[in-house]
Amino acid sequence: GKARSNTAGTYTIVQDDDSIGSITFSGADGTDTVSQAARIVSQVDGNVGVNSMPGRLIFKTSSSGSTSPTERLRITSAGRVGIGTTNPKKQLHVYVGDSGFPDNGTYGNLVIESDGNPTLQLLAPNTNESQIYFGDNNNGQTGRIIYDHEEDKMFFFTQNNERVTITGD
Repeated sequence: GKARSNTAGTYTIVQDDDSIGSITFSGADGTDTVSQAARIVSQVDGNVGVNSMPGRLIFKTSSSGSTSPTERLRITSAGRVGIGTTNPKKQLHVYVGDSGFPDNGTYGNLVIESDGNPTLQLLAPNTNESQIYFGDNNNGQTGRIIYDHEEDKMFFFTQNNERVTITGD
């Protein structure tokens, strides 16, 4: 537990971005066990109030040649996950022309951000499929994208029906 006070028995309220706990993983490097390989940090993620403690988790790892972990993944109090970003934020979707979709913006639950080319990669054996499913809470599966690695085909489904197939040809 953490309070902003140094006096035992007092509970001075913590503030947004305060670290309130961590787990550090260190190993012997031939000199000592001070070099950190990884760290999980819990921080306050918003306004604190009576019986309200919004929190985030930050996962850090050290790259080769480093003894200081760098943030790699963050889970916010809103449940958004960021990989390569410290601020998995609102992503505004803009549609050109009359696409039938509102231009009201949505929140991304998983944000992958990079200074280069952000990549989401699904890997499976060459005899299996990689799949992405889309659905709602009431009706279950309503759409999906499937890549069949064995036949090198990509399938697109809406309303649980195959609509488009793309082959290697």
